[in-house]
Amino acid sequence: MKLNDNKKFDVVFNLIHGGFGEDGVVHAFLDMLAIPYVGSNHFASSLAMHKATCKKIWADSILNVPKAHLISSVKEISSLDALFFPCIVKPANEGSSNGITKVVDRDGLIEAVLKALEYDHQVLIEQFIAGTELTVAVIDHEAMTPIEIFPATEIYDYHAKYVAEDTQFFVHQKVLIAVNLMSFVSKHYWPIK
Repeated sequence: MKLNDNKKFDVVFNLIHGGFGEDGVVHAFLDMLAIPYVGSNHFASSLAMHKATCKKIWADSILNVPKAHLISSVKEISSLDALFFPCIVKPANEGSSNGITKVVDRDGLIEAVLKALEYDHQVLIEQFIAGTELTVAVIDHEAMTPIEIFPATEIYDYHAKYVAEDTQFFVHQKVLIAVNLMSFVSKHYWPIK
């Protein structure tokens, strides 16, 4: 894309998925050019994309979050005071579940960290919490209907999201669960300005 003084934009609807498109880089570029765009500002986008930073914000405010370690190399594994298994190993600043691995014991940890380091220079080793996988969109401070995700594999990784044809999605009809979840999200979600 080449910008010049003869072009004027009413608004940009950013559809770039993943790095640069979701991590605040495109947003900051548009801010510098004073071009309006749809979505969160660059600061909120960068905070939300960096998993360790986002976890800290939530933990410092209202949510119990899984235990985690942030590392930058395989060498740091030996210095961690407590490891928890099973765990999820993932790049700290990557989307679409790229580079994510579920690790059940110490033997798989190095390989999982190396895989995550292919996507980012920081890796989050996070306590695995078994449970229901839900996604809830929030639009103008209002939670939409929860959608339950059933991957055919053990974790909802890149393959389950974009390649597999056997991942299932169900709109919740269980009113009590939906109402409680929507109420919680609406009460505790806030946009970072």
